[in-house]
Amino acid sequence: MPAATPAVLSYEGATTIGLHLLPDLAPLLVRHGLRLGSIGERGSNPGLQAARDGQADVAGVLRELSGPEKAELRWALIGHDALGIFVSEENPLRSLTRAQLKAIFQGAVRDWAEVGGAAGPVVPVTEFQAGGRGTVQELRRLALGGEPFGPTREYDDAPDCLRHVAGDRGAVTAASMSMAIPGVRAVAIDGVAPTAASVRTGTYPLGRPMYLVARAPGAAAVEAFLGVVLSPEGQAVVGRRFTPAL
Repeated sequence: MPAATPAVLSYEGATTIGLHLLPDLAPLLVRHGLRLGSIGERGSNPGLQAARDGQADVAGVLRELSGPEKAELRWALIGHDALGIFVSEENPLRSLTRAQLKAIFQGAVRDWAEVGGAAGPVVPVTEFQAGGRGTVQELRRLALGGEPFGPTREYDDAPDCLRHVAGDRGAVTAASMSMAIPGVRAVAIDGVAPTAASVRTGTYPLGRPMYLVARAPGAAAVEAFLGVVLSPEGQAVVGRRFTPAL
């Protein structure tokens, strides 16, 4: 008998999930008769809206979901991500406190010497603050206490921010640890490094949830997809780059 035609789903949302998890899951999904036909990278909020509108079967969200969002949508917590604070490898700074981190991204600290680093201007870099990206929202929630950012150099996506930091000794940005590139280094926050173990135990203060969401009730193919990701095999794949949920 010919092999059954795989169910094809579309994804929109968090770039971290789209670039650094879904490709690793692809072989496992195929074994279960599933395939992702398209993987968008517009960010958490646009992805969530695409799922609401039926423009994407599944969306990735890298921020905490609100109570109303959880009540409205079919959702699954699939893992946890460490939000790293990256500086140039040429920057000798190794650690920041949360208070210092907040002051940097609100513009109160303008020279690295003010936080124990080598003298030189601080250049905060973020994705577009109004773009609905989960990284921006989670950095604001976790590090700024929900308060506004100060002026930052803004880019469309986290990889662009990291490339800027790699070439600018004074720059600093936040991004998933899964996105680290040559030329940048993540600093410890309150003395805790952004590792899978510190995220799992909750000692690293910038851990964030990884959700997959869809319209409720979930379609059969969506339920099958979530079941694969939450299976022991799927969670082992999540654990290659992130902290599994189970």
